[in-house]
Amino acid sequence: MKKRILIGTAIVALVIGAGFYYYHSKYTVQAPEDKPPVQEETTVVQKPKGYCLIRYNESKDNGKSWEEVVVENGQTPISTDDCWAKYGTLLDKFGSSPDANGRLHGEEGNDLIKSPAMDFSDTPINIEDAHKKDAELAKKEANKATDEDDETADSGSSLFDPDESDADEL
Repeated sequence: MKKRILIGTAIVALVIGAGFYYYHSKYTVQAPEDKPPVQEETTVVQKPKGYCLIRYNESKDNGKSWEEVVVENGQTPISTDDCWAKYGTLLDKFGSSPDANGRLHGEEGNDLIKSPAMDFSDTPINIEDAHKKDAELAKKEANKATDEDDETADSGSSLFDPDESDADEL
């Protein structure tokens, strides 16, 4: 019986010793000289490639005259992410809802503000060219609106004609 207890104790001690060895060899921290060299992560910062023009109009005299405010001049290279961040900051300046007259007021100074605009380009942006482009777009929109009005006026039909009422069919 003593022999069995002695053999059982030896087997249990051997299993515990093997487990202890396995645990310490697998999960212990390696000495610094034994560690493989860690490659340092390097981040590559790309140079900004594009140009961005950000502007809006502001009125200090309750909408009688408007002054253009340029946030980003379009002459210095900037990444598109930075440009969008600046534009988001600009939009935060605009009030979340218009006043009783339907006008937006800036959160700083309570001045009237309108027309936020952002233009992207691969080359530096000339602000006069941007104004010409805006004028051309406004002219096209005005022509498009008048063409649509002319088409509806020429068609001879209106949206509501009391003579063509469908009330009799009901």
